[in-house]
Amino acid sequence: IVTRIVATHGEAAVAAWGVGSRVTAFVLIPVYALCSGLVPFVGQNWGAAKYHRVRMARRYAYRCAFLWGLVMLTAMGVAAERVALLFSGEEAVIDRVVLYLWILPIAYGMVGVFSVAEETMNAIGKPLAAALQTLIHMFVFYVPFALAGSAWLELTGLFSGLAAADILGGL
Repeated sequence: IVTRIVATHGEAAVAAWGVGSRVTAFVLIPVYALCSGLVPFVGQNWGAAKYHRVRMARRYAYRCAFLWGLVMLTAMGVAAERVALLFSGEEAVIDRVVLYLWILPIAYGMVGVFSVAEETMNAIGKPLAAALQTLIHMFVFYVPFALAGSAWLELTGLFSGLAAADILGGL
């Protein structure tokens, strides 16, 4: 759905969306690894009724994910143009990739918090709550904010809307 919205802004925007999405997936690998390691720890401690350890691990994981997001926000702010040049030599694409990498990383920390919350819910046997969180994020925040942002401020608004949706999802 969001790719379709991005497509209304032209081929360079679609190319930038593809690049930005891949860069985001790459830079968030440590957060996803943290979440993967958290699942067995949380599940085992939840099963052993050691809830204080689950809360402590979740708080630690929230902090780590959020701090990693801040580090990547800084890194993307500094390296956005160099990263864009790795993928394209076309000025329109580079400009839009840079725009993506200046806006979307604002929410990386909260994407990490969202991921930790989701994996924690899965680990304690509440997959429906995790799925509901994802559905709310996607259909209450992500798609509507993308549409509104796109209509209001074109591609900048679309990317800003997606960042706002990710921040709200993390909250």
